[in-house]
Parts: sequence; C-alpha cells; structure tokens
Amino acid sequence: METLKNVELLKGSFTPSEVKDLILKSLNNQINNLKLKNLSQWIHDHNCDQDVINRQIEKLESRKKDITSLINKAHQSGCELKIDDTINIELNLTK
Repeated sequence: METLKNVELLKGSFTPSEVKDLILKSLNNQINNLKLKNLSQWIHDHNCDQDVINRQIEKLESRKKDITSLINKAHQSGCELKIDDTINIELNLTK
C-alpha cells in the first residue's frame, strides 16, 4: 500500500481576487476549525491547556496578514500572483 502521496493543488498565475478566494478562505477555514476545536476542548474541560491551539491560530493569523499585504500590493500594481503549491500526504501508521 502506498503511504506517501504528492498532490499538486495549485499551479499558475492568478489575479489578486482569485488568490484572495483560494488562499484566504482556506486560512479562515483552518482558523475557524481550530477555534471550534478549542471551544470543544474547553466545554469538556474548563481547565484545559489552550496555549498550543492559540499559538497555531496566531501563526495562521500572521500568515493571513502577510498574504493579505502581498495581495494588496499585487492589486495596487496590477500584477498577478504566481502560486506553486504541492502538498505531501503521508499515512501515519503509528495509530
């Protein structure tokens, strides 16, 4: 059975609006999922450690801010943005 898969998600030039839809929506979904996970853990245990998830959220918020700045620069200058995104998916056989 294959345990590693490389998948090309996005490749090419995109308008700032397209990048905003593609990338920022994905980041927002990740942030919202982490917030829901944090809330769920807190509901089950009001003393749970939320630091790890909060740091992940902060990291994603920082990435979102950086990408938004780049999108705005591209929009102002009339440029497109080039994306080359490949993800590596591997089965975690330890569980």
